[in-house]
Amino acid sequence: MSRKSLSFFTLIFSGLLLIGCNRGCTTSKTIASESKTISTKNGNAEVVGRVIDYRHSKRVGDNIFNRSVSHSYGLCFDIRFGTYQQEEFFHEGVNDPDAVVLGQELKRVKVAISDDQNHIGLGVDGKVVDIVHLYKSNRIATNKAELTTDGTMDWSKLDINSYPSPQSILTESLKESCNEIHFGSDAIYEFCNSSKPSAKIHKIMLDKWPDCKTARNYLVDPKVRELSRSKKWKKAAVKRGKKVLKDIDRYSFEIEEIIAFIDVLDSKELSNELDEILIERWGTKRNGDYTEMLIERINDKRNPLKKDARRAVYSEAKSEFAKFQQTGESNRRKEANSCIQVLHALGDTTSAYEFVQNAFGKNVARYDQFDFLEVAYDDFGVYTVYQQQAIMQKTEVTFASFKDYSRSSYFMAIDDLVDCSMLQRLKATYPEDLKMRQVPRRCGP
Repeated sequence: MSRKSLSFFTLIFSGLLLIGCNRGCTTSKTIASESKTISTKNGNAEVVGRVIDYRHSKRVGDNIFNRSVSHSYGLCFDIRFGTYQQEEFFHEGVNDPDAVVLGQELKRVKVAISDDQNHIGLGVDGKVVDIVHLYKSNRIATNKAELTTDGTMDWSKLDINSYPSPQSILTESLKESCNEIHFGSDAIYEFCNSSKPSAKIHKIMLDKWPDCKTARNYLVDPKVRELSRSKKWKKAAVKRGKKVLKDIDRYSFEIEEIIAFIDVLDSKELSNELDEILIERWGTKRNGDYTEMLIERINDKRNPLKKDARRAVYSEAKSEFAKFQQTGESNRRKEANSCIQVLHALGDTTSAYEFVQNAFGKNVARYDQFDFLEVAYDDFGVYTVYQQQAIMQKTEVTFASFKDYSRSSYFMAIDDLVDCSMLQRLKATYPEDLKMRQVPRRCGP
């Protein structure tokens, strides 16, 4: 790349960075550091002291390149013990960075390591400023007051060997504070991976799924497939799945993950219960799109929906769509556009054909106009090529039969389907009705 090009991209990047710092931003840089090894009877820890320059940049006036810059400085300590590393376990501001003597500052730090090397106490100026609990070099996230410190405890009162085992802390944290350990989940995942599928920690993880994000992030497809090899774990997973399905309304936001879990678990019992829920609840988006999920089941070649279930779904969809064509109004429990989607998935094209033949032109007046738009255009792909061409040919004359206050919605429904010349004609013919609508960019200026 030429120097000119590099300069151009550097300028763009700088501009974007400044725009991002429109209201002010701070960057930091270590300007001095020094380390010290602290020996304890249970191992050596390296403490690093660093002086940090904080650069504060803020825009002055309207020009993003005209900025005021100020600096402040801080002293912090880092800890390294084995493969565990933690930055800034202690931080304080300093007035003059040049006056900081890091060798002297490091003498303020104390370190205590437990006999099993799973707990680390960190002290500064005679106070306990942090307590670290480890499982295989991963810090354990916990909010228990007795396992943490607020910086007021005297160093002389710290008994680093008094804390529970990492396994005990992890088990309790998952059981009592599952969502709160999401951002420190490496330790709990490592503990689970190191435990047998029949272990208590896996039972707790199942009990927390899918309410807790930590559990949802752990019980993904590969892990479920792996754990399912254990008959005991799979039995517990099926039991948990049945309990969740019985209370499915609570889990509308996690429904896709629940379906994926059941699919990977490969339990006929659970699959049948899920099918019953989909068959009962498809047709409305009120509590999640059960229609879309049912269609996925209909199209699933590996684990096809049972024939009697398919017949029941087909019969209901056919009947409800026929009622829609008679009354012109969609049943809110089995919406007409959901019916046409299901019929399409089941290979029925005759209902769509009848709708295309009978609903357009002046006949549109007998339909609820928003129900009509949903069925005709929201899922355009459910129609055959011939039916799509017929809809396009009938759209403009149908537009004329629409109520003036609904034409704006009609225009929005078709603006990515019909040709630009039609959209331009509609804009010219109905300027007042479409004053809030624009011809899309694909049509040019």
